[in-house]
Amino acid sequence: MLAVRIKEKSMLPGIRERKDAHGALASDQDGILEAFRRFYERVYREKKEDENLERDMMNFFESVSFGRLSTEVRDLLEAPLTFEEVQVAIKKLPLGKAVGGDKIPLEFYTFI
Repeated sequence: MLAVRIKEKSMLPGIRERKDAHGALASDQDGILEAFRRFYERVYREKKEDENLERDMMNFFESVSFGRLSTEVRDLLEAPLTFEEVQVAIKKLPLGKAVGGDKIPLEFYTFI
């Protein structure tokens, strides 16, 4: 009876060992906890460095002078699609591919 309970307990999920950042294996509770503590400390410290990187990138892009589109080009890019543009795009689609989320094969659109 006791052997069965010990076996059941040993089969329960749990963390039995953990490698630290240096590859050393910890198998006692204190060592495992310390490995996790150091891991998450490093993860959140790196997050702060990522925030600094994001700030630096924003500063860079604010200092860069981007050109402006002419009104004519902007109007052309923002214009609604024409029926002819859609037809040309459909004809260029590769056939024989798997269907998308709408479950309609591309071949269907080629006959419209």
